[in-house]
Amino acid sequence: MRNNSELIRQAEMSVIGGILIDSTTLAKVVDKVNVSDFYCDDLRTIYKTILNVANSGQVVDYITVLNKLSS
Repeated sequence: MRNNSELIRQAEMSVIGGILIDSTTLAKVVDKVNVSDFYCDDLRTIYKTILNVANSGQVVDYITVLNKLSS
């Protein structure tokens, strides 16, 4: 049986994965999901980076977000 932290992580990964697969998903969740809603530090950082990429006018996709995280 999975514990709560594993389920939380999977849910958070699903949100991020959905955004990276289809950037129009961000517009659907941005008003509902805040950076502070993320329990996992690494996923919180990824979501914050996604928001920064979007706010800078760049396309939100796996490559752009990965490049931003790496810089």
